[in-house]
Amino acid sequence: MKATPLLVSTPTRIRYGGLKEQLQGPKQAQSNLMDALTELMEVDDDDRRLNAYNKDRHETEERFNKALEMAMEAIGEHEHTFEDAGKAGPRAAVAAAAAAAAKVKIQDSLGPFILTKEHDPTEVRAWLRQVDNYFPASNLQVAALKEQQAHFFKYVDFNLIAPFEGNIGPATEVIGGPDSCIGLLKRDRDRRYPPFNRRHMLFKIEQHKGEAFSDMDVRLRQAADEAAFERLNADELYVQLQLMATKDVRLKTKFLEINAPTAEEIRDVARAYESASLGTAAGGGGDGFVNSIKHQGGGGGGKSANPAP
Repeated sequence: MKATPLLVSTPTRIRYGGLKEQLQGPKQAQSNLMDALTELMEVDDDDRRLNAYNKDRHETEERFNKALEMAMEAIGEHEHTFEDAGKAGPRAAVAAAAAAAAKVKIQDSLGPFILTKEHDPTEVRAWLRQVDNYFPASNLQVAALKEQQAHFFKYVDFNLIAPFEGNIGPATEVIGGPDSCIGLLKRDRDRRYPPFNRRHMLFKIEQHKGEAFSDMDVRLRQAADEAAFERLNADELYVQLQLMATKDVRLKTKFLEINAPTAEEIRDVARAYESASLGTAAGGGGDGFVNSIKHQGGGGGGKSANPAP
């Protein structure tokens, strides 16, 4: 939903008195939107879309009420500033408006949870969304970088940030490109959860005992988003089917050790593993899997395993 600008012009002393009345327009527009969503939900039988409508309605109403609350608070807090500045002339009024807008006001209630290494990609995404709300709501973009970084470090566990902490310097932005604090955190997430692993996590999702289908479906959609499910090709889908069908825990572990395997690479590892297992069962001893891999690659200089005539 496109945000409706509440302040359409610089609030001079003359215009300032009508700001509260001007807020009635956005209020009515918000009310009309909520009515339209309610009518849409009454005629739509698709449960998935109904859940999306409910979520959008809740989030939109929450954002609007928060923005309205902040606007009314600003009007009450700075009324005397604009009145005094208005007496000194338009330039002073503009300067007063800029000074009022530049104040940092921390919204602790919007602060994200503390992110740790135990959180999965879906939870990391939720944390990033909370940060995207917290920083602008607190007006932290106008704060010094040192203060911005302090708020970033406040909500990230040290063990998670330790691998890339050395890349964060005094001039590092918190929210920005790939070298910002958030960019470095995303790269670390991608290193710990590469696309292949995220896709495997997607295919492992099951409905928990007592869990509502709608709750399971939300988890499934979130995992699909993280796995970039829409970009999976036929071979990548088949690899996931191979993994899900494999019940040998040791063999599946070996599959998961391969970086972004193809279906043929999965077959090669399986052939080597099963060949080694047969050799071990026949009394070969040792690490049959490693020996089998060497043998398939033409390596190794040991004696022949063929029995003497």
